[in-house]
Amino acid sequence: MHKSIICPWWIIILKAVLVLVFGATIMLAPDVTLRTIMIIFGIYAVSSGVIAILSSEFRIRHVDRHWIILFGGVLSIGFGLFALLHTSIMTMGALWLIAGHTLMTGVLQMLFAAALRQDIEDEHWLSITGLFSVIVGALISLWPGATILSLLWLLEGYAIITSMLLIKLAMRIRQLQVVKKDCVRPS
Repeated sequence: MHKSIICPWWIIILKAVLVLVFGATIMLAPDVTLRTIMIIFGIYAVSSGVIAILSSEFRIRHVDRHWIILFGGVLSIGFGLFALLHTSIMTMGALWLIAGHTLMTGVLQMLFAAALRQDIEDEHWLSITGLFSVIVGALISLWPGATILSLLWLLEGYAIITSMLLIKLAMRIRQLQVVKKDCVRPS
């Protein structure tokens, strides 16, 4: 049995659905204002952070790497609350906020995938998701003057691809037949 697998696997599916809803919301309303994007992003980031914190509570006995997910969850909630409380910030600030969150998420996903490498085969789905997040965050950072429409397309593509990669990761974890009796909550 692989000792550092986060369970239950369905939490990863929940995260994938959340990312997909974020992308679909933007896709279905292409005429949204930056303020609306900030509200949608804020709700997504807070929800994503809560899911990360909840998933960090589920771990296999004697594994201490869940701090990476917990830290990412706390940062995600911070980014989301900032976006919700400051929806009137200027366009460049919004782009930097979204780029910062995306970069942070990607780096932490790659760190956690590297930690999983010792205990699980095919952890590369999480590494690919993290790398993709870093690339999207870097693109937003490098071209902050891009139009809102370009940003929307980038975020839509990010949401769809990230959702697919997270679902693939969840199915891989499910294949490994992690059973609930091996999961414990940290004391």
